[in-house]
Amino acid sequence: MSAHTAVDAMLADPRYAAGIEAFADRVRAGRPVWWHVLTFDGLGTQAFASWDLASVADLKWRLARDGIATTLESGWITFPRPPP
Repeated sequence: MSAHTAVDAMLADPRYAAGIEAFADRVRAGRPVWWHVLTFDGLGTQAFASWDLASVADLKWRLARDGIATTLESGWITFPRPPP
């Protein structure tokens, strides 16, 4: 019997899968993608980064709840094209 986790449910959601595929298509084509980065205010180091704003905002909220200050920045970036 396999365990069904929150991650399993997320990956089974066709909307999430479509978002991942659209992101991957843009990266493969060398087109800019909307990217979100969470940094620790005190250290200035990256805590997390993702195409999924909801997951980054959730982590920001969880850290804030524990008194850890972070900054969330979003912007368009272009990843290097992967080799064929």
